[in-house]
Amino acid sequence: MKTMQDNIVKEIDQMIKDQMYYRDIPGLSIGIVLNHELKLQKGYGWADYALNKEMSADAIFHMASISKLFTATAVMQLVEQRVLDLNKPFIRYLPDFKPEQPMVNEITLKQMLSHTSGMPDCDDYEWELAREDEAALHEYVMSQTDISLVSQPGERFNYSNIAYEILGDIVRYQSGISFDDYCWQYLLNPLEMKSSHFIMKMVDQQRLVSPHIKDDDNKIRVSPVFPYNRAHGPSSTLYSTVEELSRFACSMMTLWQRKHSPVLKYNTLMTMLTPEAKIKEEEQIGLGWFISQYDQQTFYGHEGNDIGFRTTFAMIPSKGLAIIVLANLQTASTRKIMRGIYDIIS
Repeated sequence: MKTMQDNIVKEIDQMIKDQMYYRDIPGLSIGIVLNHELKLQKGYGWADYALNKEMSADAIFHMASISKLFTATAVMQLVEQRVLDLNKPFIRYLPDFKPEQPMVNEITLKQMLSHTSGMPDCDDYEWELAREDEAALHEYVMSQTDISLVSQPGERFNYSNIAYEILGDIVRYQSGISFDDYCWQYLLNPLEMKSSHFIMKMVDQQRLVSPHIKDDDNKIRVSPVFPYNRAHGPSSTLYSTVEELSRFACSMMTLWQRKHSPVLKYNTLMTMLTPEAKIKEEEQIGLGWFISQYDQQTFYGHEGNDIGFRTTFAMIPSKGLAIIVLANLQTASTRKIMRGIYDIIS
């Protein structure tokens, strides 16, 4: 791996240190892919502030909603196999789900992937329960049969973690194995993301980063609650590193060039990256992927935000460029740091 020029790295270091100081960020990890190759992988600050444990370049983070990119990819693999049809109602593929509101029966898989289903968002993740049993996801999904839609299906963008838990449960039902096992067998392992997993106990605990919060005195401390509950795996609980996320980015960007990827076909990726709904000026949503404009460039990616963590994953496939920023504080300015890195290297 060829590294970046020292003067560029120094400028990135200073920008990050400034942001960490102004935003009280205990720890960060970044990865920069240029020309389809990881050029910089670096940790800053603390993985665990209380233990004075420094952040390593290969630290394992809770990905929060970056996880949804993998859930969407799993769904699209089953679409490729014609197990699923994007334009069919989701209840066709999860027959146990009997919604109380008739309109829910009309929601398609495409609408769920693009957050246009009208489903509400989750208001309590019950992280404190930390369920690890395989039944957690399906039981949570079955508890949502009484959901009330906040808009008509297909009407507008409304971010819904509930929709993604249901999608994950559909992957489970249609594949015949747990959602977590499916993602390991058909996504993480083929991409050689060997340190990554959706089940927390399956990753190296010594490399696992601790979540941090600000207390009532505005001081940084380790959160007493870790954001893990297997019921919310599809929306939130991928554990990975910047290096292994870069493998995913490189696979997608290679596919963009019509070259082989072990996880998807070219036409499938193009479908996922096609805008389905407008979110706001200069931001749209595809199937799982957020599409935004910055500096006259189109960025594809996702961000994550859970207690103790903030994450940003962005790529410009036409340039073979990807930037990953992972932080162990929910209020960390990861998008600003990502754009700051882009400004420096471009």
